[in-house]
Amino acid sequence: MEQNQVVVHHNNLTESIFSFNELELNTFIVLIYKLRNGNRKAIFDAKDIKKLINSKNRSMKRFEIIVQNLFNTTINIKTDTGYKLKHFFEELEFNSKEKTISIEVKKEFEWLIYDLKEKFTKYSLHEFIELKGAQSKRLFQLLKQYENATVRTIEINQLKKWLGAESYTRIYDFEKRVLIPSVNNLNENASININYEKIKQGRNITHIKFTIFKTKKTTASNKIEVLPASDYEKESIKIIKSVSRLREEAQKTLEKQSITRNEFEKMVEEYTQSGLTVISAEKFLRIKYSIID
Repeated sequence: MEQNQVVVHHNNLTESIFSFNELELNTFIVLIYKLRNGNRKAIFDAKDIKKLINSKNRSMKRFEIIVQNLFNTTINIKTDTGYKLKHFFEELEFNSKEKTISIEVKKEFEWLIYDLKEKFTKYSLHEFIELKGAQSKRLFQLLKQYENATVRTIEINQLKKWLGAESYTRIYDFEKRVLIPSVNNLNENASININYEKIKQGRNITHIKFTIFKTKKTTASNKIEVLPASDYEKESIKIIKSVSRLREEAQKTLEKQSITRNEFEKMVEEYTQSGLTVISAEKFLRIKYSIID
């Protein structure tokens, strides 16, 4: 997949509610990307779409089922006053002989793809597809929408709806099963780096506040470089250390052969102050470099 392929759609589509699994979500976004280059009705090579969604299942029949599920599933499309429960596509035809997909977006929703003078979300198709799990992908979209603002605070029940995680009624379970894995996935694989904090009203956690760092990943050196920021941003955002520097520091620690609990916690604290989450710092020290206490 070419890494310069860019997906663009209206913010209302970003903030709509989907019940797609990972492959269905991949297919939906690939179709949005493809439709942007033509009009709301188009014919695509099924093999091309199948390749783009990163499906490891070679069966064309299985892919046909994915497309059918996508067509039959309703979406809660965000409107100015709330949500509208609708099928997104007007028509779908799968030509088994020619191995093509003919698909048409409902006319009432074409503005979500084409009317994009403002209020739009933009991201790399390659980056989106490479993320693991539908929840990570949805969090990626929601935070890419606000990457220029650097901060986004989301009411926790709304966040659960967007991530398809309403079954996690306890914040502990939601954080452990959904939030932490998704944030770690983004921090390790996406062009944005995320920190978050839980906001309380009284004893209850009501919101999650995300801090978003724009980053540029360099595959050759595996460095994370922070893009230029304004003087205000430089004062309010702690710059993330490069992965290469972390590796150098970890290697120096390894030369000791072992470290104490206090030394370990001190290193974790230093890395979190540089922009990493506690989970990412501990994982970096414990697993990748086999540092023990």
